[in-house]
Order: sequence, then structure tokens, then C-alpha cells
Amino acid sequence: MKAAIVVLSTGEYWRGAKVLFHTLRKYGNLPSSVTTIAMGMKECDFAEAIPITQDYSWVPVSQVNFPRVAEKLFALTLDYDRIIMLDADTICLGDCSLLWSDWLNPLPFYAVRDVASNIYYNQVVAEQGLDPNLLFNAGTMIFDTRKFPLSNFLLSVRNREIVSYDGGDQGYLNCWFQKTKTPFGWLPLEYNACTDSHYPRMESGTEKIVHFTGANVKPWNTKIGESDRRYPLVVRWRQEWEDCNR
Repeated sequence: MKAAIVVLSTGEYWRGAKVLFHTLRKYGNLPSSVTTIAMGMKECDFAEAIPITQDYSWVPVSQVNFPRVAEKLFALTLDYDRIIMLDADTICLGDCSLLWSDWLNPLPFYAVRDVASNIYYNQVVAEQGLDPNLLFNAGTMIFDTRKFPLSNFLLSVRNREIVSYDGGDQGYLNCWFQKTKTPFGWLPLEYNACTDSHYPRMESGTEKIVHFTGANVKPWNTKIGESDRRYPLVVRWRQEWEDCNR
């Protein structure tokens, strides 16, 4: 099985991608057999750079919150059996071997349960007839490209058979899986430990991947203070940034 970890690294998000790949190698038990890809970059020194060569401007997305998020779909056209798609605003803090393990083979998709969407988008989620208990977060996603029908998914988007409740890839994918009743699997919460206040706080040291969700909390430009519960994690990210630039 050919597996790749792919991170959309456009704009300032290349900083997040650099720290993520650095920490995956440092803490994540990342094997050399798994390719690391900085998607959207022409060149870089921390992963294989792959420019995006297809146009996804036709996909309706929120131009305020997720202007280029549709470009994440290009990862599913790459020649790999398994695409492990991580957001650039994540950091690895523990062994992530499960993500490339053969244990995840049976289903076309795996992700971590989302507990915030039905709070932020409860009206739209209800209008779309989605089950809030089956929503997942797009920060950590695993696709088996041999089983996930990308062409069918894109056709559903083009024909407006599905819409995104949040204006991003997360809304489209959740809608598609529920509307088509395509089975998928759950990853443990520690593989996408979101910093959003609506997520349960995990015991320090148990997180595998931390996701800097929430307003004004991208670790490379946030202005949160020491009283914010996310502050220690931001400090940790900045320490890893310094480490990988030495």
C-alpha cells in the first residue's frame, strides 16, 4: 500500500505544514515508506512539493473563511492508495502509527467525530437533514483512494446535490457521506484534538494531533494571552518552529 500525508500548504499555511511534518518525524513514529507532501508549493525543504494543477474555483466555498479549501481535493487525484490529509494548523505530539496502519483498510474513509458543528451551524445542519451525531471534523482525514469515488463526489457538488453547511470541505464531505449513506470509520479523539472550547479538554500528554481550531488561534500569528487555555499549546508550536529552523 502506497500512503502519503498531504497538507495544503498555500499562503502562510506553509509554516504550519513545516512544523507538522517536523513533529510527525520527531514524535509521530513516521516511517520512511510514507511520503510527505506539501501541496500547493513549487518547492520546499521539508516535504515533497506538489503544485495544484487542476482548477477547483467552480466549487462554492466561503471566500471569507475557506477561500482555497477546495484545492484540498487535488490530493485525492495523486497516485497513492491512502491519502492521510491533515490541516496545516495541526501539530503532532505523539505516535500516529494508526494513521498508516493496515488496521484501517476496510473502509473508504476515517475521521474524528465533530462536536462543534452542531453548535456553530445548528440551523443549517438541521435544514440539510443531517444527523449531528454523525458529523466529523476535517482536520484529520484518511481516504482510501481505491474505494472513495471522487468523481461521484465532485459530480454531486457540481450538480448542487450536496451543499456545505460551513462553506468548506468539511460541510461537503459530511453531507455527501450522510446523503449517500456511505459507511466510514471513526478515529479516536486524540488524532484531532481540537482547541475549540466546545471540545472536551484532553489530559495533557494524551493528544496525538492537536488542531488549532477557533477564532484567532493560528499559532504563527495568534495574539492570545497567557490566560487563554490554548496558550501553552501555542507556545509549544512556536518552540517546534524554532527547533525545525535551527
